[in-house]
Amino acid sequence: MSFKRVLKYFLPLAVLSAMLLAACGGSQPSTPPSTSFSGTITIWHGWQGSYLQAKVAIFNAYMKLHPGVHINLVHQDNVVDKSSRKPVPAPISSPG
Repeated sequence: MSFKRVLKYFLPLAVLSAMLLAACGGSQPSTPPSTSFSGTITIWHGWQGSYLQAKVAIFNAYMKLHPGVHINLVHQDNVVDKSSRKPVPAPISSPG
């Protein structure tokens, strides 16, 4: 067997083996950085009934996971109506 023929079959096999071994290599597990959240979040809403109860349960669970966070829900009537109002254009005066 010639050297070129051995190199032709051995080199790709060696590279593939090295890649597989590198992929299977163990490493130290990294610990996630410790972050702590704190503050107050105020949410204006128009939620009612079971939807509101579900949201309150979700926010309570979040506040339990993050004790430094307080979520303040403020009910606003017609939140959608207030946010979707189109601005009233200013009157146009004619020059003269």
